[in-house]
Amino acid sequence: MVPALFLIENVIDTVGVANPIPDTPKVAAYWAAIQKNEHAAATLVELYRGLAERRELIAKMAAKERPRPPPPLPKRKIYGSLLLAGSRAAFRQIVGETHSGLE
Repeated sequence: MVPALFLIENVIDTVGVANPIPDTPKVAAYWAAIQKNEHAAATLVELYRGLAERRELIAKMAAKERPRPPPPLPKRKIYGSLLLAGSRAAFRQIVGETHSGLE
């Protein structure tokens, strides 16, 4: 029970779920009492240590995975520049007279 209640209290909120322990009086009383037990306390020490190590590892990995810059834009083809400049005749010379969509 101790590991399960530990996870509920310390991890469940990271997935957007509220801690249900305070809403259930019997479970809340058990959780408060069991944390004072010497064997449960030893387990909790290890659980807190492991959780801290895991969070540190996640933070290090997140720092390494910084967003990459976007790839460079492809070089524009000359016929695209000529079309944008309004030179349909030059565009037709490059692409050909049969290109559809010019009319």
